[in-house]
Order: sequence, then C-alpha cells, then structure tokens
Amino acid sequence: MKFRSRSGPITTSTAFLVVIGLMMAPVRAAESPDHVLIIHDSPTATVDAALGVFEQIGVKKEAAMPILNELSTGGQALAAQGPKAPLERAAAKFEEIGIRTTVKAKHAESEYAGSDVVEVRDASALEELMASSGGVLLKFYGSSCAHCTKMVPELKSAASALKGSCQVGAINLQAVTGGQEIAQRLGIRVLPTIRFVVGGNHLEYKGARTAAEMQQFVSRAKSGPAGAEAADEQPKTSAASTESAAASEPRSKLAQSKVQERQQAAAA
Repeated sequence: MKFRSRSGPITTSTAFLVVIGLMMAPVRAAESPDHVLIIHDSPTATVDAALGVFEQIGVKKEAAMPILNELSTGGQALAAQGPKAPLERAAAKFEEIGIRTTVKAKHAESEYAGSDVVEVRDASALEELMASSGGVLLKFYGSSCAHCTKMVPELKSAASALKGSCQVGAINLQAVTGGQEIAQRLGIRVLPTIRFVVGGNHLEYKGARTAAEMQQFVSRAKSGPAGAEAADEQPKTSAASTESAAASEPRSKLAQSKVQERQQAAAA
C-alpha cells in the first residue's frame, strides 16, 4: 500500500502479529464469523485515513498497524471476520477513503479435503493428534497467508508418502476457535510453522517446503535423539530464507518511509 507511516519495516515474525490481531475481532458479532473482509492495495489512501476507519469499526491502532503492514508488503490483507452485513458496512467505510475491498464467504471445504492430511478443527483434536505414538508432522497456517497456500500440494504429497509412518496434520489458526490461545501456548510466531511432534517434543522444520524435504526431516526426526537433533538444526533454506530476505526489502512507499525513519532514529 502506498502509505506513509512511522513504524519499522515488517518482518516474517511481525507478519504473524497480523494473524493474531485478526483473530481478536476487528468486527465482532454473536453469529458465526462466516464471511471475511479483505482489503486491497491502494495508491492514494493514507495511514491516518485507514486508522480512522479501523477506529470506527472498533479496532485499536496497535491491532490495525500490523494489518496495514501486511497490506503494504503483500498487496492485500485479511482485515476482519464476521457476519456479512457488518463486514459490508465496514467495507463501505474503507471504499470511501480509496481502499478497495472484498467481502466473501469462508470456504466450507478446505484445501485439504479428500487428502491424507488430517484437518484439525479445535484444541482438543490438536492435543489428541499431538499425542500420537508415531509422531505427527503439523502445519500451522492461516487463511490469508500466501506462502501457506503455496505449499498445500507439497503437504498433501508428503502426507501420502508418510502414510503408515506418521500422521500429517494441518490447523488453520485464523479459522479455529481459540486459535490465538493455541498459538500463544505453543509459541507459534510465524505462519506457516511446521513441526514434528512426538513424545511431547516439538521439532521445528526450517527447510525447503517440498514433500521430499519434509519426508527426510521426519525420517531423521524418527531415527532417535541424534537424528532429531540434526533435524531440528536444519539451516533456513530455499523458501524459508527467500521469504525472510523478501520480507526485509521495502516494497512500497510505506515500507520505504519506515526504513528511512529507522535509519534517521539510529543516526540521532
């Protein structure tokens, strides 16, 4: 988004704050949050104007800024979840200041339907899956995460290849009830996060997000303490390192102004 702002550039870790913020009700209602509000890149809107709209719909600045940061780097961001009518009213307010919006229904069927990936829909199901004796490869993801969506076919392939060896599961932290609490309890700070969980131990995967690499990771993790240690110490490569590098590059006037302000503050 072509904004001007006062914060630092978004990083991979900061991006997860967007996910947490979104689960904390930018638009709340008693009904099930069956629709989502997506806001899109704008060449004209300002940070102050956008913050003004967020304030009108009950979102404080500290919750809104990560959403705007995601917008400036990704071109769009999930701004709210809830019933259709209040989201459409919120969308109209964004449209008034030049921010294009989309209000759409959540997909009833996930991208993993019909595959060997176990879809985790609540905290109790997650606990049960993590207690699996053979271990489980878990993907923690979000609806609005482009990198999460990109790796869907690879996780499906890995699940099919690992069938009979260990389970492969996926949990959408932006959609399940209590997603924020789950993330905080397990220390999930970025999306996607991939872990192999066995015997209460969580080994985080940091390699390329391909089926073959994830299979090798599980194989090493299941081979014993030495293998588990080696698996857990993989360097960040391929997609993971590429994302980190991309996240550090300012991709809009908003991000550029943040970098300049940070540099000026450091010089002072």
